Amino acid sequence: MKTKPKRLDNLAVAALTFAVQAGARNQLLPAGSFRAIDGRPENCPSWYIDSTSAAALMARVAARKNDLLVDYEHTTLRVAKNGGENPAAGWIGTAALSWDESTGLFADIQWTDAAKTKIESDAYRYLSPTIVYDPKTGQVVDILHVALTNFAAIDGMDEASIAAASAFAAALTSTQTETTMDQALLEKLLGDLSWMLGLPTGATLQDYIAQLEKITGQLKSASGATAAASFDLAKHLADSQTQIAALSAAAPDPAQFVPMAQFAEMQSKVAALAGQLETGERGSLMTAALSDGRILPAQREYWAAQPVAALSAYLAVAQPVAALSGMQSGAGKIGAGSGDVAALTAEQVKLCAQMRIPEADYLASLKAEAV
Repeated sequence: MKTKPKRLDNLAVAALTFAVQAGARNQLLPAGSFRAIDGRPENCPSWYIDSTSAAALMARVAARKNDLLVDYEHTTLRVAKNGGENPAAGWIGTAALSWDESTGLFADIQWTDAAKTKIESDAYRYLSPTIVYDPKTGQVVDILHVALTNFAAIDGMDEASIAAASAFAAALTSTQTETTMDQALLEKLLGDLSWMLGLPTGATLQDYIAQLEKITGQLKSASGATAAASFDLAKHLADSQTQIAALSAAAPDPAQFVPMAQFAEMQSKVAALAGQLETGERGSLMTAALSDGRILPAQREYWAAQPVAALSAYLAVAQPVAALSGMQSGAGKIGAGSGDVAALTAEQVKLCAQMRIPEADYLASLKAEAV
């Protein structure tokens, strides 16, 4: 089972050349540090590969499904732009790379018959791998493909393994297979995303995915959008802010209200004051009504228990009784002032019959009034 190597960003690409051998085993890179005779690389002290970086590179190649292509004159880098054919000169299996501590990285190449003929006839003399390297350190981290070529830019290796390197070309930059991202920009992006999602520093990729899925579900539910193309996050946030502002404007002003405790205390005071006013008003109404006969003494207890509003409504339509009014003011009473009321008059008996008041009750009330 192949293990997928970690992705490397911030990388550069360069094409190198080495003397080609008609046999299968060919050197792709020298061990240690190396430079081109024209001064390249310009963005780092030199290219280099050692046993550690070679092991990582071979693991990266081994993780691929397809063999490495060996083409002619790097046509792979230009075919996407210029079109045309891109015939293979040979193939390198994903497990066909090997490392020699003293001489460098080698590959067992399966040449096509046409390529063997060109190599043996000296029509092609060099092998040029296209490498991916770290522009800050020069460490070679990957090989994209290899080409037969006739240009050598590195001198000083033995006749069997002359190496060369060329710097970036316009065709390479337009077809570069590794994308780069500025580290500072990436860190800022992750920082902003962490802030938006409420994630702590050091959150894992799974944390980001889980939080994004959660928020996406909430936004879909709130907006009714079923596809990303139908949802505008900026508009959704603007609409939410407008709704919040409207709700804030419609909210009651706390300054217009008092605490519940103060409100209850005020209610109690108002109720007490209203009770006092009602008692005073009822007393005045009862006194006047008993004096002019609109309320008989036998009715005192009943009307004294009724609400002031009901008492006032009754007194507004009740007619004074002249006979009772005179008696209750002291005129015409039997034994007035002595409290000795022996019997009702004929008029009082008649009045009791009309108002359905027991004569005994009325006589008792007259005696009480006379005392």
